[in-house]
Amino acid sequence: MKNLKVLNFSNLRTLGDVHLEVIADTMPCLEDLDMTFPLRGGSVTDRGIEVLSSKLKGMTVIAISGNELLTNKSLIALSTNCVYLTHINVLDCSLVTPLGIEFVLRNSTNLSLLSVSEIDFGQLDDYSIRCARNLSDLIIHDSVVPDEYLHLLAKSSGIPLQGFTLSQEFQPMSSCFTFGGISSLLNKRGERERGRERGEINPSDCYSYSLMPTSLEVLDVSSCKDITGKGIADFLKSSSKIRKLQINECGGIMNIGNGFELSELEVLEAAGSGINDDGLVAIGNRRGKLLELNLHGCLGVTIVGLEEILRNCKRLRKMDLTSCFKMSTDMIDQMVFSRPSLRKIILSHSSLPSECQRKLLLLR
Repeated sequence: MKNLKVLNFSNLRTLGDVHLEVIADTMPCLEDLDMTFPLRGGSVTDRGIEVLSSKLKGMTVIAISGNELLTNKSLIALSTNCVYLTHINVLDCSLVTPLGIEFVLRNSTNLSLLSVSEIDFGQLDDYSIRCARNLSDLIIHDSVVPDEYLHLLAKSSGIPLQGFTLSQEFQPMSSCFTFGGISSLLNKRGERERGRERGEINPSDCYSYSLMPTSLEVLDVSSCKDITGKGIADFLKSSSKIRKLQINECGGIMNIGNGFELSELEVLEAAGSGINDDGLVAIGNRRGKLLELNLHGCLGVTIVGLEEILRNCKRLRKMDLTSCFKMSTDMIDQMVFSRPSLRKIILSHSSLPSECQRKLLLLR
């Protein structure tokens, strides 16, 4: 145990300060600790983190998400004592405030990944983000992130930001980002940056897609209810290198557009979207590199649209047709034999193939 370097005891039923003290005394070489989301919020306090960090100064990765009693004092102790920290995960710690995040950004000079939630980034000063000289991944959930902060990130050329997640499942009390702020960030942060935007976005903001870098490879706008087919098409026209597009639960998107190439698109996740047969025909006509297609819950999809996909997407390997109620088991063998590259078709339990169909498919 003395040489153990990685320990994961997330979701424990019981977790308290005494357990952290035992870990600190018996595992002096520990570098990576995951103590996230203990049941009922756990009983670990700042004192436990202070003892742990004072004895395990070589730690590089720590995840304390879901420990509801922790405050800024824990972040200050970790940042002060564990100078080699590169990853800090502090989601759902409601007593942590912007002051604690500021301290980490200023003092953890090796920090490369920071994951936080429920923080008002409008309260962070400019200097703290400029100190994060090694920050490559910033993950923000359910927080207030005004455009001013995104503009600040865009201007901070010394930060090697490569991954950026901005997830908003609950509407914040005050104003949040717009596509203007997102566009500013993506235009300045380099060619391979990933952007993920969820939450409240005005329909007019969708046309700011054209401001984004043409080399963007992954776009996830899942659950952005106001985005339309025209908005997503305007973006795709100027971003031909998209490899993965996620439009799950975007009911306003029935078609991703015509008249432009999507030569690099490999994965399209459109579960619960408005995609219909016309939309599938538009995708199939491009004869691209599509490998995976998720149409879970797309009620407008029939064999008519799928035939175009199967005819032209010659590399297609996986399809999810769960809850596509206009599809039946009678069409399964037709789909498989018309596209030999298919390796996996996911169907609703009520649409599972018969034993005879299974045997037939295994013989192909």
